[in-house]
Amino acid sequence: MIDYVTPEKVFELIAIKSLVIPIAIAKKRGFKTLVFLYTFAMSVSLFYSIASTNLHWILDLIIYYADVQPILRFFTFHGQTLALVYTMLKISDFDIETSNFFSTSIGLTSCVHMYWDEAADGTFSTPVLSSFFMFGISWALKSYQEKQLHPDLKIWLKNLIPGFSLLGFATFLRFGPLMQMNTSLTYGFYMISLSLSLTMLILSKDKNEGSLATKMKSPAGKGFDNPCNFACCA
Repeated sequence: MIDYVTPEKVFELIAIKSLVIPIAIAKKRGFKTLVFLYTFAMSVSLFYSIASTNLHWILDLIIYYADVQPILRFFTFHGQTLALVYTMLKISDFDIETSNFFSTSIGLTSCVHMYWDEAADGTFSTPVLSSFFMFGISWALKSYQEKQLHPDLKIWLKNLIPGFSLLGFATFLRFGPLMQMNTSLTYGFYMISLSLSLTMLILSKDKNEGSLATKMKSPAGKGFDNPCNFACCA
């Protein structure tokens, strides 16, 4: 379906670019893989929005007469899901090997699920809830070991509760009944909520804790923050 460029569509394109905010923060804190995934999600989302308008000829000049919409649609959903899954696992307290295992497993499973049916129930919620469950276990074990709430209550009030609330609101906008009212307008608010949610969640992770060099000395190319390790899931 080809739509004409309307003010609502322009708002959608601008809203997608709000992912620049978590990209900038992730880059400042040294989270290289998050920068890669957020940039990937923003790029394919922009291309997909352009391909669904009468400006699709711009992509036709790059990829000569190719039906790129299905491909861009797949990578748009998959890129946004991967960004959320990896962010969830990034703020957890798993070691590098465990985080690699969960992120790769969830990412590949989500990829296969979306390939068979992008519109099926659970293509978005299942991987996100799985990663949510994983880092919930890590925090519960940490709280049990420390005999106190983990992370600190101040972090919960300042970053985590607002971040999870925005994520829930974004999910409601993306898959709730409001999506049927005005697709471009609702999708734009969804992208803004998603960007703010990612921003709040990665701000809950201390820069020093998120830096691989402060945790362990890993061989080149083996670290959790190496984008090449996660490229297979994207």
